[in-house]
Amino acid sequence: MENICLEKDSLTCDTMKEKIVSHNYFPIAFSLPHKEFRKTADHFFSFLTLPLEVKQRFYLLTKEDDRESMVGYMKREQQKGDLDEKEYFHYNRYAKDAFGALPGSEDKRVTDFFSAAHSIYEEAEDLMRAIIQEFDVSFPGLYQNFFPEDAHPHFYLRFLKYSSQGRGDLLAGGHYDLGGCTLALAESAPGLRIGRDQETLQEIEHRDGQAIFMPGLQFPELTSDDLPPAWHDVVQKKDDRMGGGEYGDDTARWAVVFFADPATLTETRWEDRHRPKSY
Repeated sequence: MENICLEKDSLTCDTMKEKIVSHNYFPIAFSLPHKEFRKTADHFFSFLTLPLEVKQRFYLLTKEDDRESMVGYMKREQQKGDLDEKEYFHYNRYAKDAFGALPGSEDKRVTDFFSAAHSIYEEAEDLMRAIIQEFDVSFPGLYQNFFPEDAHPHFYLRFLKYSSQGRGDLLAGGHYDLGGCTLALAESAPGLRIGRDQETLQEIEHRDGQAIFMPGLQFPELTSDDLPPAWHDVVQKKDDRMGGGEYGDDTARWAVVFFADPATLTETRWEDRHRPKSY
C-alpha cells in the first residue's frame, strides 16, 4: 500500500472508507513522535521490574466476569493455552484514580509510567474522537455509541511486551480485534502484518509520527459490511531478542495500541476472533 498518511484536520469519511475497502487499514498522522513512545516504553519496562505481587495489585474488571474489560496488569503464557506469550498493561483515563490508593502506587516506577501513559492516552482519544466524528457523517449515531453521554467510553491504551520466540515465529497469531476499532500507535520493531485473511497479510511500514487505524470485529455491524475488520498478526523479525537485548534477553519487541469499543459491545466467541471470515 502506498503510504499516504491522512491528516486529522482534513479527514473525510469517503477517504477513510476507500482505504478500508481497499486495504483494511489506513495510516493517520499522530501528534507524538516515536521518541516519546520510547520514553514511555522505558517507564513501562521499569514498572515490570516491580515484584509480581505488587504488579498484580493493579488489576480490575470494569464489567464483572468479563476478562475483556480488564484494566491494569496481565501476563499471558503459552503453556496456559494462549497463542502468544506477553505481559501487558491496560491504561484508561480512570486508571490513575482507581489504582492511586493501592500499596505500591507511590513507587516512582508506577507514578512515572502512569504519568507518561496518561499523556499518550489523551492524544489517542482525541484522535479517535475526530475519526469517529467523521464516520458519523455517513453513519449517524456512531459517535453517540462510542462517546455516550451517560457513561464512560470503553477505551483503553495497551502497553505490550512480547516474549522472544524465533525468527519468523508468531508473536501474536492471526486475529481480529474485539469490538470497534484500533489505533496501532508505536512499536519497537517491524512485524505487524495486516490483510483481509491469512493469504493477503502484508507487513506494515509504521513510520514515525503516524498511527495505523484498523477496524475491529464489530465495526462492520456498526457501519457497513463494506468496511470489514482488519485481520492481522505479529511476527518476530530478529533471531532471539529485541535489538541489543536492552529490555532483557526474553523480550522480542514492545508495542503501544489504543482500543476503542462501542457502548453496545457484543460478546463474541474465541473462534469468531481467531478465524478469518468472508466479507
